[in-house]
Amino acid sequence: MLITNIALYQKLPTATPFRSAFRLNEIILSSDMRVARMASREKIRQSVRTSIFMRSIGRCEYGACGEIAARWSNGHIEMIGELCHILPVNEGSRSEFKASFPHVDLDSENNLMLLCRKHHHLIDQEKPSEYPPAILFQMVINKARHVARFVDDLFQSSPFRFDHHELAQDVRVGRIYDLMNEATLSGPKEGRSLLRQAERVLGDIALNPLVETAVQWVELARLELKTTSLENDYSSSRWEKGLQASIAILKTIVDPRKVPVAVSLMLLFLRDEYGVFDAQKKLTLAKSLNDKLDSVSSSADDRDALAYSLIVKSSVVRWRGRLQRLQSHQERSFSEAERCAKRSLSLVRSSSALLQSLLVEYSKARLLPLRSVAEYDERIAAIGQTLESPELLEYGAAAKYRPIFYRQTFQYIKSIDAFWTGIDFGFRPALSRVAHVIGEASTAAYSQDRSRGLTIVNDALSFLSEALRQGFDHAHNFKAWIACRSIVDEKWFDINLLSKFETDLEAPNQLANILTDARRRFFGQDAFGHDVLFGVDEAEFWTMLGTLTARCRSDLDLAMRFFERASRYGGHRFPIHAARVRACLHVKRLEEARAHLLRARSVASARYGSAIADLEASLARLEDSPGLSRSSA
Repeated sequence: MLITNIALYQKLPTATPFRSAFRLNEIILSSDMRVARMASREKIRQSVRTSIFMRSIGRCEYGACGEIAARWSNGHIEMIGELCHILPVNEGSRSEFKASFPHVDLDSENNLMLLCRKHHHLIDQEKPSEYPPAILFQMVINKARHVARFVDDLFQSSPFRFDHHELAQDVRVGRIYDLMNEATLSGPKEGRSLLRQAERVLGDIALNPLVETAVQWVELARLELKTTSLENDYSSSRWEKGLQASIAILKTIVDPRKVPVAVSLMLLFLRDEYGVFDAQKKLTLAKSLNDKLDSVSSSADDRDALAYSLIVKSSVVRWRGRLQRLQSHQERSFSEAERCAKRSLSLVRSSSALLQSLLVEYSKARLLPLRSVAEYDERIAAIGQTLESPELLEYGAAAKYRPIFYRQTFQYIKSIDAFWTGIDFGFRPALSRVAHVIGEASTAAYSQDRSRGLTIVNDALSFLSEALRQGFDHAHNFKAWIACRSIVDEKWFDINLLSKFETDLEAPNQLANILTDARRRFFGQDAFGHDVLFGVDEAEFWTMLGTLTARCRSDLDLAMRFFERASRYGGHRFPIHAARVRACLHVKRLEEARAHLLRARSVASARYGSAIADLEASLARLEDSPGLSRSSA
């Protein structure tokens, strides 16, 4: 969880260089410049440093950066970034504005902002003319508002009447979010211990007899820690316990401003990326979350609070629609979600509300039948255009969603480009969790056109390997790693996987044993301590195995056995039929390809229109190729 202020983007002028603000190029400072800045920092009083640290909770105060620029270590503030004067003490950047601010104390916290080195260099050296004092003062104000909410809750009932400087001495609140940020940036493997530290700090705050902490704030922080920990916890039993514990915490939160935040954290269980819960349990949860939001909706005390509550409600109702079976129920849910998103946008034009409206529109488009392919394609094009708009281009949630959207709509090259762009913008931790997207898009793009070469697959394989080592080792990522590794080295697939599966497909625990063996041999004996089958969709896995068997060994009979196994778990899913078609086309069994293509069409909706067209085009090319007749078997 990185604390950012996306709303600030709507307040800054269009000339602000957002793209450059997120580049990951390392800023190399000369030794002279380092010495000069260190000398400048020596003049800043410790009390001022502490005030700025508490105000910023240790994060860069530039826009939505949120990078850790200072931390609390062994009883003192350790500077990672730099303190920047908004109005310079001597001559320098923005000195021409000093006459306009005659009452500003140049060495006070009001004239200083905490920045990472990249953004300090940006505003002072690269483009100082684009950052007048008014913009920088506004950045500081917006960041401070976020922290103020936590501090107000923490000390609102204190009998000691702390003033600003006394509050600045207590950095425990900032420490919790500092640890959560570090856990996010470090990855699950190292991050779990950091989250446990944050839980201990929260426990100290809650039990401190000298500070009467707001219970609502403590419970909300506890819920955030719980859901953050579960995101990268690959145990079904812990997810079940986590859901029950989170529901219990949610019941204690009744503050109208905190309920929408709490419900947004509970969306983790509705998304259920690892398939832990059945649809009925998630529908029951969706109803309780919706009821919780409705219970406080009339108490929203300002436009911002109401707009945010409507975004969360739209998301809950949209997920309810995704889980419902009857299309009429789905349509009603999506219409309600659309109304909430539009009303939120009418109250406050925010990136989160705009993205939510696109998610609803995509959910509605997925319901269209195959005969409505043209309408579907038109809607998808409009969604993609908005996703690439300046308003969403560097919004974190949109950066994560873009490659997923393009992957799901079979726009593989766009998915690959969007993924690496998100990495360049600094969203590596979020994209590492869904690293399987780059693997799936790269293998699909290579299969469509091998003239692109193996570079895109090798790049995806390298990223997946690193993500797995960092602890993002859930089944989706490992399955994608297997696919990439098999395409890069077909002999590896034959020796390490296929030869073991083909002996006895029905052996008990065979899948778990083979996957466990593969993980340990290629990632070490201590890797992947959790249940190897956690999150495995067996229909998807056996479909992948059949596809790789046809591609790497050209053994259609064995591939069909794998597809048959996939059908036991996935029924008549379109991807299974489509995989059968591709396997038949690969070995030029055209008659069987035609039969499977008919079955694929019979279960396809408009969202599969482009995939159907691609399969039909591939079949037509083979039918027209020399040496093959249209009746070839």
